[in-house]
Amino acid sequence: MFNNKRIKELRQRIRELELTCNDLDVSLDYKNDIIKDLQRKITEHEYREQLWEKERKELNNVISNLMEEKNKLTAKKIRSAKSAKRNTSKK
Repeated sequence: MFNNKRIKELRQRIRELELTCNDLDVSLDYKNDIIKDLQRKITEHEYREQLWEKERKELNNVISNLMEEKNKLTAKKIRSAKSAKRNTSKK
């Protein structure tokens, strides 16, 4: 059977294992908190990226519309200049 010394050793080992388990629990909680924080940051970053992408598309549309207006005005000026040139050459 077990003697007293062996029982004490087993009890000590059990205490050590319980402490190790407690330490692991604390470590897991800490790491889980870090993971949650990183997930939150990733979500915020993805949201910001979506906003930036939306803003980029809107700015590209504004630029495209402005370029189209500029081209229309240029074409209109060219037509009116040709028209004015024809009118002056007929006289």
